Amino acid sequence: LESLVVVEHHGRRADLDAAAVVLDYDEGLEALGLSTGQPKSAERLVETPYLRIDNNQVSDVVTIETRDHVHVQLRLSYRVGFEGEPLRWFAVENYVKLLCDRVRSLLKGQLRRLAIEEFYAGSTDRIRDLVLGAPGDTGARPGLAFANGMRVVDVDVDEVVLEDAKIRALLEDAQHDVVRANIDLSNRSE
Repeated sequence: LESLVVVEHHGRRADLDAAAVVLDYDEGLEALGLSTGQPKSAERLVETPYLRIDNNQVSDVVTIETRDHVHVQLRLSYRVGFEGEPLRWFAVENYVKLLCDRVRSLLKGQLRRLAIEEFYAGSTDRIRDLVLGAPGDTGARPGLAFANGMRVVDVDVDEVVLEDAKIRALLEDAQHDVVRANIDLSNRSE
């Protein structure tokens, strides 16, 4: 479902069924400028009057630094929806920039507190907890809400890449050692 804003001489109105809009002679469409690229940047915008209001997917690349100064690149995909008053949805011209800037800031601030071993061991769960909130009693996460009615309802962690190959190799070796020790322990108990 797509929505758009029609600009009239006396105001604005949101139409929830973009396919059925007929404009009067004095009306026009309001365009959104949406960030593109990987990572998302306001330097490369795509202009569109349409806003997909449900199951909208936005992908981004975020580089964070852990407490021990290890740089990690995250490839994330957000599932976004809009709720509430339709005119609020268009209060932000570039909702993609708003989303990506907010999540980058959130992740960089919180993940900087962790050592690389802490982060790497449970990176997907940590990222999902930070962006979507902790699961409630029903197992559902509240999502990340914005004042313009946008809500991040899901986040996929597509890739976690340590930029330093030596540190990546050390962590992989440590993981192999743990698996090897668990298998040896399992074999001894049989």
